[in-house]
Amino acid sequence: MKKFNVVFVGGGSTYTPDMMELMCLVKETFPVKKIVLYDNDEERQEPIGQYGEVLFREYYPELEEYVYTTDKATAFKDMDFAFVQIRAGGLPMREQDEKIPLKYGVIGQETCGPGGFAYGIRSVLAMKDLIEDIRRYSPDTWILNYSNPAAIVTIILALGTQVMAKRNSVIRKLPAVETLGSTDIIASDKTGTLTLNQMTVEKLYTDFQQKSAKAAIEKDNMALKIMNYANDTKIAQDGTLIGDPTETALVQFGIDQRLDLKESLGKEPRIGELPFDSDRKLMSTIHQLSNGKYLVAVKGAPDVLIQRTTRVLAEGQETAMSEKQRNEILFNNADMAKQALRVLAMAFKYLDEIPQTLTSELLENDLCFAGLVGMIDPERAEAAEAVKMAKDAGIRPIMITGDHKDTAEAIAVRLGIVHAGNSDAVLTGAELNEMSDEEFAKQVYHYSVYARVSPEHKVRIVKAWQQEGKVVAMTGDGVNDAPSLKQADIGIGMGITGTEVSKGASDMVLADDNFATIVVAVEEGRKVFSNIQKTVQYLLAANLGEVLTLFIATMFAWDTLLPIHLLWINLVTDTFPAIALGMEPAEKDLMSHKPRGRRSNLFSGGVFSSIIYQGILEGGLTLFVYWFAIQNPAHTALNMPGLSAQALYSLQHADALTMCFATLGFMQLFHAFNVKSVKQSIFKVGPFRNKTFNWAILLSFALMGVIILVPGLNDIFRVASLNGTQWGVVAAASFSIIPIVEVVKFLQRKTSVEKVEEAVID
Repeated sequence: MKKFNVVFVGGGSTYTPDMMELMCLVKETFPVKKIVLYDNDEERQEPIGQYGEVLFREYYPELEEYVYTTDKATAFKDMDFAFVQIRAGGLPMREQDEKIPLKYGVIGQETCGPGGFAYGIRSVLAMKDLIEDIRRYSPDTWILNYSNPAAIVTIILALGTQVMAKRNSVIRKLPAVETLGSTDIIASDKTGTLTLNQMTVEKLYTDFQQKSAKAAIEKDNMALKIMNYANDTKIAQDGTLIGDPTETALVQFGIDQRLDLKESLGKEPRIGELPFDSDRKLMSTIHQLSNGKYLVAVKGAPDVLIQRTTRVLAEGQETAMSEKQRNEILFNNADMAKQALRVLAMAFKYLDEIPQTLTSELLENDLCFAGLVGMIDPERAEAAEAVKMAKDAGIRPIMITGDHKDTAEAIAVRLGIVHAGNSDAVLTGAELNEMSDEEFAKQVYHYSVYARVSPEHKVRIVKAWQQEGKVVAMTGDGVNDAPSLKQADIGIGMGITGTEVSKGASDMVLADDNFATIVVAVEEGRKVFSNIQKTVQYLLAANLGEVLTLFIATMFAWDTLLPIHLLWINLVTDTFPAIALGMEPAEKDLMSHKPRGRRSNLFSGGVFSSIIYQGILEGGLTLFVYWFAIQNPAHTALNMPGLSAQALYSLQHADALTMCFATLGFMQLFHAFNVKSVKQSIFKVGPFRNKTFNWAILLSFALMGVIILVPGLNDIFRVASLNGTQWGVVAAASFSIIPIVEVVKFLQRKTSVEKVEEAVID
């Protein structure tokens, strides 16, 4: 595949001309003007649209998307091929459910299609499927098929999005609701997600002395001037500071120190700049001085900037920087970083004339060191508890930051991400660059904190964990975070600070930019998946019971159920309880389990075996009631003298058919209580906690009973009136599924405990 400098991806992505201009402005490497898009065909250079500079379009079948590229160095010169290498695989639920036939309740009838049940659904109410079934199948077949788990599962996912939206998680892609529940790794940016993104200056290091931010500082202090000059903060007319929180904190510090920035910039205006770059980690501005010279003000990462300094400013005098002074500066940098302060360095130099081409090599070398500034970004109050909750749930939280290694470690310790003194768990971007992808994949388990990283590092982090079979959630807010958000199983954009590009590349957007919201979303995702499993277990066990009833009855030449009976059961006893099961509250131990893993599916965790034995049980009990009614008829020759044998058999068969119909319908309603938990007793999870479920069951009971008890309706449905004894048999058989399943669950739990104890002993 040809390698390009990729600008952006077409297809489902939404990149408007405004966003293209935004990307141009972010790096400022080429001017904002009309872009003409061309097909990447040397023989046919036909313009396909105008958005800015000359780009080329090539179609990649494996991505099923057009990739827009440029043949020269662009804003993304260091991100070659980044967008093209996005993961082509689907989400865990989609990957697994492609293998599971769920369009119809009867396994083997027909699958939902290559997209899985969350993708194959065409109508929430499945009316199209019903119409097609009526057209394509005989009545006995399509009635069985009408019970559509796919439609109900889609409804459950949609309900999950509503709940999550109320808890500040906006879902952009429906399957992401469930995929969140399988998350193994949460890779989160520090600033604004784990912290408040409310920077304040705490300390200033100048003239080889650490000073409190509250101490008085001279207005002509060079470090104070540079931190305000090399700054893009805008001051509104009402005095409000507009800009990046780090830069606004520096300007606010200047205001607190009585520095009049507008007046200073009026005397020494900015006439040029090199914007901040995540690779060089520096920002520089050029200012015209009254003496005809030019001041280059530089601020950035201390470990980078100090390497570019040759002189130091102390007590107003510039002197050559000695090795002792360099070490002292580095010591104070590390000391402030260990106090969880974000540290920036300031340096400067004077020029007699401005270079024709502004480059880092010309402007940001041979500098004079002016000072360090330490800022605090307080952790969110709920962040540490959210980290603990994630760890208890078997999820590994990972912190990613551009801060110094010591700063990152100090904050990670305070949040509980790493233990104190465990500096080996912190990896810098420079150290990551020295590793091959294979080496990093082998060592990825060792690292929980990444410092001084750039956006392309985030892609490597995601890929390394995915190679280990983990489901990864990754946060991002910038334009350059789009590749990692696309690569992650769950890309999480920031609703407050995030760019439109990052939001467009994400699966979920945090309305409050809060790490704790991610953990809440994971919990909701686990609940949704658990409820989907309950619904599928309920529906497929019911359908299997119906299939077995008809199959075995046919073998014995029994006329047990009519098509209208099956249709009514599927409409009434399946639909309402199944939807209500999707609204079940989370089980109490939901967040104490480890993630289920990428390879798990809806039949994992004992669901498949439960479907089999419970379906057999439903069918067996239904057939038993029919047999019992035939063997013990309420109408006999003794109490119905004068009736012909044919008429007498018709009455007996009508009773047996009605009892069979009632048993199957009511049994499925009782069985809905069983599936509230796959393994736990219904009395432990609470049989009546879900009010929606309670009303759904009552409604279904009423609809089942009304067609038997109300004269006229029983004629339409071809059922007979039953006496007290017959109703007793129906009630006993229907209810018996609860104690039987409870006994099986008890034996399963006991066996599971014994296996765990044996494993511990071994």
